[in-house]
Amino acid sequence: MAFNSKPKKPNISSSPSNFKLCTTLFFVVLFTIPALFLLHTHTTTSICTTSTSHHSNPWSGNLLNAQFAWNRLPFNQQNASPIALKIAVFSRKWPTGTAPGGMERHAYTLHTALSRRGHQVHVFTSPPDGGDNSKTPTSSPFIHCHEGEPGRWRYNKAWEQFLEENKLKPFDVVHSESVALPHWLARNLDNLVVSWHGIALESLQSNIVQDLTRHPNEPMSPAFNRSVQGVIPKVLNEIRFFKSYAHHVAISDSCGEMLRDMYQIPTKRVHVILNGVDEDDFVVDSKSGQELRSKIGIPKNASIVFGIAGRLVKDKGHPLLYEAFSSLITKHPNVYLIVAGSGPWQSRYKDIGSNVIVLGSMSPSELGAFYNAIDIFVNPTLRPQGLDLTLMEAMMSGKAVMASRFPSIKGSIVVDDEFGYMFAPNVESLLEAMEMVVEEGSMRLAQRGKACREYAASMFTATKMALAYESKRINFWFEGQGSGGYINYNTSARGPLLDKAASTQAFTVANSTNAAKVPATPLLDTQPAKSSSMNRASTKFPTKSQPQTSEIITDLSGFTWIKGRHSTDAIKERLDWCFVNTCWCETFQPIVTTHLDYYRSDHRALAVQILPINSPNQQQSKRSRFCFEKLWLQEDEATELIKQNWHQDSNENAAVIFINNLTRIKI
Repeated sequence: MAFNSKPKKPNISSSPSNFKLCTTLFFVVLFTIPALFLLHTHTTTSICTTSTSHHSNPWSGNLLNAQFAWNRLPFNQQNASPIALKIAVFSRKWPTGTAPGGMERHAYTLHTALSRRGHQVHVFTSPPDGGDNSKTPTSSPFIHCHEGEPGRWRYNKAWEQFLEENKLKPFDVVHSESVALPHWLARNLDNLVVSWHGIALESLQSNIVQDLTRHPNEPMSPAFNRSVQGVIPKVLNEIRFFKSYAHHVAISDSCGEMLRDMYQIPTKRVHVILNGVDEDDFVVDSKSGQELRSKIGIPKNASIVFGIAGRLVKDKGHPLLYEAFSSLITKHPNVYLIVAGSGPWQSRYKDIGSNVIVLGSMSPSELGAFYNAIDIFVNPTLRPQGLDLTLMEAMMSGKAVMASRFPSIKGSIVVDDEFGYMFAPNVESLLEAMEMVVEEGSMRLAQRGKACREYAASMFTATKMALAYESKRINFWFEGQGSGGYINYNTSARGPLLDKAASTQAFTVANSTNAAKVPATPLLDTQPAKSSSMNRASTKFPTKSQPQTSEIITDLSGFTWIKGRHSTDAIKERLDWCFVNTCWCETFQPIVTTHLDYYRSDHRALAVQILPINSPNQQQSKRSRFCFEKLWLQEDEATELIKQNWHQDSNENAAVIFINNLTRIKI
């Protein structure tokens, strides 16, 4: 056995440490075999490895029940957020240096993007290393650094700051980056979501993979023994306390499966949102790539230029790449490796010779030129937990990738063979993959890079990530209001029915044309102001001859009174429904969705104007205005009425009959 060069029959009574180790290894096997089986099982929600799988398929339903990554849904980034949320973020660190860690970069990218979309974000974090935290930003995100030693996280101090800020105005949503907020505090927050950047069950797999890289004659380190012995209790502990968090965001599809299946978190509380990177920093820019090549001395006749970025430590797989590349250049002396990063392996790479160029640490904004200078990006990581941002950055920069075959990477990033290569985390498999890359050539890699760019731009942008989190948080906000509302998402060949949490809309019906026009009332995150003032908005809509204009009148008090044009009575109706009706949307053009309840007062009114087919005398056209209540309270009846009385290019009578029957209001 690897534990002893001279195996002996163990004496349990005299060797309690051996017994303890055997017991630990038994539990390792007990947990790992089903876990690996689970992680490598293809599920119905995963993306198949075909080129057609990259496009979003039609899907509709409550987003909280979705088991796939929300990044796959098409969101409309041009639309403003329907409500402005006050968001609290607990993060152990906040980026201040030039080379922040992956979790820090994720937090910075996400919450900066959400701030740009109009949300008020407050970040509670530790003091910066060697920095001056005396100056607090005057705009969102607001950074609250607690007192204490720089870089040391004190959750109790951050919690005190949170409570003070919460008194001024309660937070709508609270976000914890991993366990920054302990579970004994988190369990009291119904509006909390935690994003997991690695869990103990993934760490168990990482320990096994890292030990398998050990050479036959190399002894097992005491640190590894301690790690293995401690990981099983840690997994069990996580399974127990994870349920204290109201909602969970997994940053990979495989992690989402583990939370649902192994950690037994209810499906509706587990959501998969993949990481995103700044689309402005990582673009295809061949000029900057060529300039960097010339600057660092890559010859023009180089056949292939590999690249790797990140911390240069053992668990990132650098021992594998060191050995594999050293062997590769003995057969292919015209290949090169550019290393961006710092760490213990920085000097060792330099020992290989002139075929390796080590650039040192680079800021995210500087990495763009690095990615554009290489032909293919290598990620030989030995850590399956989390989801490496460098792979996303490389793909966004139009580069093919090669990576360790872990469930998180295979299920969420390298989902198509066209994107590059996957290899087992060992020297032999990596070297074989690199040989195939050299044989394939740079022109073929450029083709793969285009496919990578297309996929990454649809999945891994900071904007897409922010929109997904925004939708998630608005869902939680609805739950917190106790209204039972939620965002209902529906897609079709023409795009999303709901590309934002649809604001309260006024519908104008003109002949066969129904279109969502302007919001009937402004979106408020507090009680509507008690005011008798009226809002007037002019709306244009088509008729068969020329556009007509209607006035939509709305009272800001939250109770809408509309006076009929042919009646002296005012009608007040209550609309407190959330509506996304496929039959309605398929009947009227263009596609519309409406009425998610954002007011704490849920009174609503909807104005519908009927314009008959133009009479010879346009000025004499009859116009009527109606208010109606809960049209879809009895959905079956409404659906049947739609089918019977409304068709495209319908005449005046059909439209009038439809409205009359549905509203029970006599025209």
